Amino acid sequence: KQNTWKRLIAWGQHPPKLRKHTAVSAGDKMLVFGGDDGLRTLYRKDLWEYSMKRNKWKQLKPKGRGPSERAAHTAVSAGDKMLVFGGEKKEQNKKHLLMDLWEYSMKQNTWKQLNKTMLLRRGKRKDVTWKTIVHVWQAQLCRPGAVKSVR
Repeated sequence: KQNTWKRLIAWGQHPPKLRKHTAVSAGDKMLVFGGDDGLRTLYRKDLWEYSMKRNKWKQLKPKGRGPSERAAHTAVSAGDKMLVFGGEKKEQNKKHLLMDLWEYSMKQNTWKQLNKTMLLRRGKRKDVTWKTIVHVWQAQLCRPGAVKSVR
């Protein structure tokens, strides 16, 4: 049937209950990254993969240092890559906004940081459109890793 919902009962270990996480599709897979526990007490940085072919979850263990724990971030998939930008995290009971950009390679199962980590204590998040220029928190990124201006 078309235009109907079907509940899937997947095999394998599954992600914990999350909110403010991201999910992107890439081929027959869905990647789920980060989020918080709903109480804003535990921010996560784990990466999960759901296989539509196998109807199975598995937690990925990428090589290399990946992004810090975060929620309310943005992610997009492009080819065999997932890009993760920004978000929020808590340090010493204060919420900080992040402006870092990370690339996850599905083929190599590795994380790579594309720009230097920047923390903002104040500001409002804007929606992200991934084109040549990404506008977020009034920052202009000319290309991944190059910050042109921050107001």
